[in-house]
Amino acid sequence: MDCWPTDDRDTAKASDTSKGRKSRKPLPNWTYPVVEHGSLGAAALHRNQQRLEWSFVVQDSSKRRVVSTRNPVQVFPETFGRPARHDMSVLQRADQGVQFLRTYYPDFEMSAELVREEIAADARASQALQEFDPYLGSTLETFTCTRKAGRSLTCLAFPMGDSYFDLNISPLTYSRKRGVMVNAIAKPIHTFQTPIQQLTASVPQSTEDEEHVLATLLGVRTRGSTALFDIEPVNAQASTVEASQLVNVTRSDVGNRPIVDMFLPATERTLAILVSDAGAIYRCAAPGGTKQLLHSAANDSGDSGRDVVWKVAIWDGEDNCLAMSGRNAYCIDFRAPNSVVDLYTSNQPSALLTSIETHRKDRLIRLVTTSELLWFDVRSANKPLFGVKHFRDFDRTLRSDTKILAKAPITFLTSQRNGLVSVYDVSQSGSTIRMASPEYCLPRLRIPDGRNLGHVFVQHPHSSNSAELSALQLSEFGAVHIMHLAMSDDIQVPIEGGLANRDWSDEVEELDERVKASGLDVGPLGARTLSEANLRQAYQRLFMDLPENDHPDAVYDLLEKIPMFWQEVDPPIEHALTTFDIAYRCGPELPNASRNDLFTESVLNSKRGSRALMQGRIPIHQLARRTPWHLNITSFVQLHVPDLREDSAGTFEQLSRYDLASDGRRPAGSLRRETEAREQLTLDLHLSSDVFSPSRCRKPAELDIDAAMETMSRATEAMSLGDMEPSDVLFGFLHPVHEEATEYYSKAADTPKDTSGKHLAPLGVRLLLKDWDVGVDPSTYRYEDPYDVSNNRATVPRFTRNPPSRNKEPAAQWQRPPLIVPTLNLAPPHVAQSGSQPMDSWNMQSSSQIPFASTQIVPGPYGGRPGPPKKPAKKRVVPSCRRATLAYIASVCYCGEYAPSYRSSGYLFDSAALNESLRYNKAVVCAISASYISTFAGYPLDSIKSRLQTTRERTTVPKLALQVYKEEGVIGFYRGLWIPLITISFVRAASFTIYTSTKEYFHERHWLAYNTVWSVASTGGIGGALSGSLISFGSAPFELVKVRRQLEYSIAASKGVRIVKAPGTLDAVRDIFQLHGLRGLYLGFRLHFVRDTLGTGLYFFEYDAMRHLMGRLPSGEQGPTPYWMPIPASTVPFMCGSLAGVTSWALIYPLDVVKTKVQQRALAGERSRTVWETLYRLIRGPDPASPKPILMGLARLYRGLGVSALRSITTHGLLWTFFDLTASYIDNLPRAPDDNT
Repeated sequence: MDCWPTDDRDTAKASDTSKGRKSRKPLPNWTYPVVEHGSLGAAALHRNQQRLEWSFVVQDSSKRRVVSTRNPVQVFPETFGRPARHDMSVLQRADQGVQFLRTYYPDFEMSAELVREEIAADARASQALQEFDPYLGSTLETFTCTRKAGRSLTCLAFPMGDSYFDLNISPLTYSRKRGVMVNAIAKPIHTFQTPIQQLTASVPQSTEDEEHVLATLLGVRTRGSTALFDIEPVNAQASTVEASQLVNVTRSDVGNRPIVDMFLPATERTLAILVSDAGAIYRCAAPGGTKQLLHSAANDSGDSGRDVVWKVAIWDGEDNCLAMSGRNAYCIDFRAPNSVVDLYTSNQPSALLTSIETHRKDRLIRLVTTSELLWFDVRSANKPLFGVKHFRDFDRTLRSDTKILAKAPITFLTSQRNGLVSVYDVSQSGSTIRMASPEYCLPRLRIPDGRNLGHVFVQHPHSSNSAELSALQLSEFGAVHIMHLAMSDDIQVPIEGGLANRDWSDEVEELDERVKASGLDVGPLGARTLSEANLRQAYQRLFMDLPENDHPDAVYDLLEKIPMFWQEVDPPIEHALTTFDIAYRCGPELPNASRNDLFTESVLNSKRGSRALMQGRIPIHQLARRTPWHLNITSFVQLHVPDLREDSAGTFEQLSRYDLASDGRRPAGSLRRETEAREQLTLDLHLSSDVFSPSRCRKPAELDIDAAMETMSRATEAMSLGDMEPSDVLFGFLHPVHEEATEYYSKAADTPKDTSGKHLAPLGVRLLLKDWDVGVDPSTYRYEDPYDVSNNRATVPRFTRNPPSRNKEPAAQWQRPPLIVPTLNLAPPHVAQSGSQPMDSWNMQSSSQIPFASTQIVPGPYGGRPGPPKKPAKKRVVPSCRRATLAYIASVCYCGEYAPSYRSSGYLFDSAALNESLRYNKAVVCAISASYISTFAGYPLDSIKSRLQTTRERTTVPKLALQVYKEEGVIGFYRGLWIPLITISFVRAASFTIYTSTKEYFHERHWLAYNTVWSVASTGGIGGALSGSLISFGSAPFELVKVRRQLEYSIAASKGVRIVKAPGTLDAVRDIFQLHGLRGLYLGFRLHFVRDTLGTGLYFFEYDAMRHLMGRLPSGEQGPTPYWMPIPASTVPFMCGSLAGVTSWALIYPLDVVKTKVQQRALAGERSRTVWETLYRLIRGPDPASPKPILMGLARLYRGLGVSALRSITTHGLLWTFFDLTASYIDNLPRAPDDNT
């Protein structure tokens, strides 16, 4: 065949190296065209008739492509359990292994360093195998079995199970509509003793009459051996097969070396050709399965068995093959000894061979290296015809697979490290080889992508379309995915939906659930390392369920008490305090507060406290003027907290640089908690920046050397526990001493021994044991704290585990004293070394009393002086800066709403329970109370609107109102009030409940969570539409009765009846029920349903949009109004509610008119008209012969809109105004103290 231009010179001549000229390196030889992405590769000038034209090796034609026709589908579940993930390094795992051996094998005496080295080496070897395993081949294979009577059966073979010990064979079926389908079978056909590493099927060999194949073999290579199975269908119609083992090849059969690759000619003479990791090629002969050595790499000087990477492939039959090592490729003929043709040798150190194959149609050899994909003709050894750079140098698992699609050979390049599949359309065009189109890739078979155990491309024999193909992939965990492909001239082929969901049998579904339910047993040591603890409840309690301290009265009272703290404090304080300590002591005592609780805070740690700091209302200067000594340590704190500024606004602004990026997609709760945490951190920093002391700090007087030495000696003598034994504190003080005899506590001791100065325990322990009597059970001993002067309770020691026995049997006298375990810290409070600033970011050892230690003498029987009279002391806490800092860092990690506990009893007698109930049902209470007021205020206008919509004479609003007043009086405006007063109130309560619940549902799932007008309005619109549609089913009968009551005189006039006294509401309901039955209460329901759904959705959509534009914050609070609408913030709800009510009502007003007219005709018993007919008659008039102008009809259609607008402004403005007022009142109700805090 013709070749592209090449340079076949052996060496390149060096350029001239004469004096004065630099030498240049010789140019390398190029013997074949190599195509890189974006390059032409090679070109030749040909004569075409009378003209010369260029011909390129790569044709830039995109008309012929392999495209996906259906979305990928998972056809088999994962069966291999996912390993437990850990973040330990190799050395950490080695240390863990050493600890394991020492724990469970105490007699283990091997050197720890040696064990660490072995474990580290094993871990590195395992990691290297993860990168590339030379013994792992493709474990996904297809084959075809031909029945003797009937169509052939195509099957898919792959490993399954938790360790890939089981072999699964599932049939592949075909239909024109759905393509190739995998009828997955959950039960394996065979189980091996070691994991499966390779599956290879034979090519069916037809007989002369071509009715069926001689045999279909399947080779299964495991770590222990290689088995050959004969696969046959169960019967002529069954879709299952049976496998019978023919030969089992062990390592002893092939020179005690493992087999690394094989192919199956499946002829009458040869079953399989196998190659070991030493390069020895063996023939497994039929029918006995004898093994015969055909070729050994030891005969070749190139490899000599040093490379364990060996591959074999079929070439022209059973008497020859293609072989490949890491550096060389051969064509071997078994009929003659040492008949080896060197096909290719890699001269580049980084270029290694990975795969070799040939195809019977074009007889070209494809050789894959880590740098390029090569095409060979066996007649031109060591000279490739064509090459393509694939730029996947890191991958040694690359493998090529060639299929014929539409009479064109298509080569697919796959990898086991990822799911990337590259497509190469390279074929012979005339006498030269060409590339029809540049390299491209197929879509991913699964998401997310990852490692896999092999790809296979199958053309089903039942398919008559030679351009169809199906790609299958086996994931690392045993899942099988399929994608249907086709050769098409149109790149933009629409992808069909295919199988929308997995089409699995019940057995496969059960297998999937069983695998997901099973977990990896990592043992006790692994469980200790890989155990997971759910800290969500603790996180919720510490950061989410914090008690609300935003009580305005308490905050204002606290601000008034702070300046007079030093004058009113009792008992007097002798150590320094920060502003936070003073604020806490001035405020009310919190329940369960303790200095050891880092999250206990005062009422000043609230929104109002932060607001008071920003406004400069915390009286720090007044407190400083009335304090004997004051020091501002802001400059000192700035050394460790650079973000602290002199003013609170500057600190708050500086801390904003730690906020997360605001891209419009964060939920409102996250932004709110971030702002609150920043405010609390600012407050804590400034409350910790001023230190106050009741006495001035003076420099201590200088002592001379003699006085200093005398003082030190006396202090040492006083603290010594040597020969100077202090006197007994109480009579009967126990002096435990050393005793050489074993029966020291025996009553039979004759003469006492001199035991002075030989105490068993230190003085502190002997003080604890002074009340214990010899013979008393130590487990029942209770120690009484002598320093607890305020509460004389017995402290239960920690060592007490069992209660005293109730048995009356005499027990032996206890001679051993009880175990002394420190349970309480009896010393004065220790100054914390880790204070209000986080150690990780600021490296500060601080607290509210950084440079001052407590010098207060502890009162009590063993203290320095008697204590003050008994008085309930306020509990102290350290500054809550640590809590605020932690909350600030974790503020955006969780966004949830806290629902207070609901107390269901005692509302009338327990104000706290009533307040909690009102707070829990705030939406319902606010909606009902606001609805009562707004409905009563707007009902007269609604009554006039209904009369204007149904009257046939043109009239004005004042005239109609005067007429109603003359005929019916004031009560005429409120006729039928009780029904809407009750129904509308409860309907609005339900509507607001559904509306808020829908918004919370969207918020929890982060749907439409962007902080934009569209997202906020869409969430409100969806909630409003849902509430309107649901509530319309219950409100339709009441709406109909209201219309009946409002239009009684009009309905009676249409019937020719004059009403002297209008009937009541129950009479109206009775009339409707008698005339129309129960279904009569739902006259015009469809129009009512559409009106309520659209109207409520538009109403909440517009309201939320306008509130967002008017400055409502993501937290729900009203912020400053925009500059283009400078109105008071208190009027924003009235304005937004009025505009939303007017505009939404104007849009659905025609629908309401049609609905009212349809209901009026139905109640009057007149002939019903369709919606469009009613609308047409309202616009064009009742006479089709003389229609009215459209504008006049529209004006008649919108009759009463002015009254409706005025009613909407009144009703909805008052509704939202009173809704916000009621909500604010409920929020400010006093909260009951939480017993669990």
